[in-house]
Amino acid sequence: MDRKKLQALRAKIEAIDLPAADRYGRNYQDEKLQKELAAAATAAVGLLAKAKLVRGANHQKKLMALADKLKVNPNSFGHSLVDTATLRTARTALLKTLKTVDAESRKVFIVHGRDEAMRLAVQAFLHQVGLDDVVLSEALNKGDTIIEKFDREARDCGYAIVLCSPDDVGGLKAVGKAASPLAPRARQNVILELGYFVALLGRRHVFVLMAGSVEMPSDFSGVVYEGYDKAGTWKRRLADELSEMDFYIDPAVRKKL
Repeated sequence: MDRKKLQALRAKIEAIDLPAADRYGRNYQDEKLQKELAAAATAAVGLLAKAKLVRGANHQKKLMALADKLKVNPNSFGHSLVDTATLRTARTALLKTLKTVDAESRKVFIVHGRDEAMRLAVQAFLHQVGLDDVVLSEALNKGDTIIEKFDREARDCGYAIVLCSPDDVGGLKAVGKAASPLAPRARQNVILELGYFVALLGRRHVFVLMAGSVEMPSDFSGVVYEGYDKAGTWKRRLADELSEMDFYIDPAVRKKL
């Protein structure tokens, strides 16, 4: 799903100026506006045809019904025209469906360190619940630098799962006394990307999965944390958090987690 095209289409539909009823409550027909809205509905059908969504078929059916309802038949002598009240209702339904499609087409970014097994387990979970993931090393460079590539891919996501595995160690520098013991920490790039996503998406759209005892920055209190285990007890919590952020997960799949 090309979300930029989808968002541009939503903006175009919102910009269609549909007049309200006149002072007597009457609504009139407007062939030009109806054709404009019908074209937008048809474009939405074509855009969704290229998407792979869990509920894609249902959304496609709704959009096709709207497109058919708005279609202007040049041989009907005006009988296929509807009034502006019907156009306003159709536009509301169209925008509502496209908003849902936009939400369900968002990807989930996986920030990870050196624990490949942990990353693969989270990727497998996302595939199980029907969500697309982004792992920076697997994305195409497209001639971008690493930071440009990261920024491009991050902005196409609506949620971030940050995997904090004990890959590094660190502690306070000794100043006139013995150095503090070194504690397990996540990689520096993981902490950097954690802060980036908290700023970009808001902390409610960031889920931190911690493997073992990992020292974390105190400034990140309020971000959702969950312990990682190979048995996968974290999956139910993560599914609940994703659902709360309007990611669709089939109820039948959730029962199996």
